[in-house]
Amino acid sequence: RIHVVSFFSKFMSFQGMLGSSIRPRRETESLLEQCNSAGIRFVFFSPRNMRRTKELASQMGIDVSWNSAISLRELNDGEVDFYSPTWDKKAKLPHGVQEVKTHLDEVDNVPLLVSLFTDVTCETSKAMLRIFREYGDTVSVVGLVSSTIQGLDIKKSADLAIGVNLISVEMAENNCPYCHNFASAMTREDLQLVRCISSNVCAFQVEGPKAMMKLAEIVGAGRESLEAIYSGALFVLTGCVSLALVLVFAPCSVAVCIPFIPPLESMILLVFFLPVLGFSLAFSDVYEDAIKRTPAKNESNDVFLPYEKRHIYIHNAVRSIFPAFGASFLYLIALGDLLLNFEVAIIDECGSAKTWSSAILCTNIREYDGGIRSSASALVLSELALCFVV
Repeated sequence: RIHVVSFFSKFMSFQGMLGSSIRPRRETESLLEQCNSAGIRFVFFSPRNMRRTKELASQMGIDVSWNSAISLRELNDGEVDFYSPTWDKKAKLPHGVQEVKTHLDEVDNVPLLVSLFTDVTCETSKAMLRIFREYGDTVSVVGLVSSTIQGLDIKKSADLAIGVNLISVEMAENNCPYCHNFASAMTREDLQLVRCISSNVCAFQVEGPKAMMKLAEIVGAGRESLEAIYSGALFVLTGCVSLALVLVFAPCSVAVCIPFIPPLESMILLVFFLPVLGFSLAFSDVYEDAIKRTPAKNESNDVFLPYEKRHIYIHNAVRSIFPAFGASFLYLIALGDLLLNFEVAIIDECGSAKTWSSAILCTNIREYDGGIRSSASALVLSELALCFVV
């Protein structure tokens, strides 16, 4: 066989060599930088082996150093993965989904921190996404809208799916080398129908590779909405606590008659006034750099971060106590002045009651249940409403 090759090689001359490589899109590196600045960890799932994927991931800007990649291909007993580099074998990273679960339960959370998974299939990808969600991560899948049924199943396993449309855009720009076979048989309307059917699980759809840069803006808009809803809910909670403190302060009043809080006006304040203002706050711009405020993980035992708990406690204490204390003090002033001006006969029986502070201490008003008491209570609720608006 060697002699045959040598015989034919005598009559041949080497003219050149042709090679091919898979390179990532130019937009990918910028997208990764935006995700990292926004606190979003980009994870690349590749069906290729470790050696072929490592170079591609390095060009995308993904770290491929120590403890940075895991193969999801299951290894049989005694089987060695020849495609894994030396550092992978020394680090003893898990192979396959089952070993990843065991590693998370018994060792540490390193499998949740790597940015590259190789030798993936549809089933292993869905299993790994479920693991991410079980450990409190919010998972978003970005893929082509013209993917297969397996790709649709992967998108369904995530919390959020974003579809990228490349074929119709490249066909419109005559820059689709793999579309020449069916370009004459499919119109733009046909491609639109195919895209709608194949992307029904995607919450967002972006047109073309340049539109991928809008993904960070989508995340930023989502976080701004989250912060606005958080502020609106906190406003409603603060208003409810303030009204509750007014009711708590009522029996502790220095006035002879206990302050009266009208139930109908209180119900209007709680059911209509506060929710309407809170709903309007949910549509306002809260922070300009909301994209940099990374939300906490979806863990059942850690709903709020430590600084968020302190913020809630301090905010509610300051914003609730002062309006409630001011409303209670306003009730005493309003009740005393109204009694001096409109219930002169009752106040004259007390003798020396000439100011509002002495009028509220008059023993003759202990059983008083006139309209002045309701008027003073209405002023209290009006003061609370004014504090909420301001």
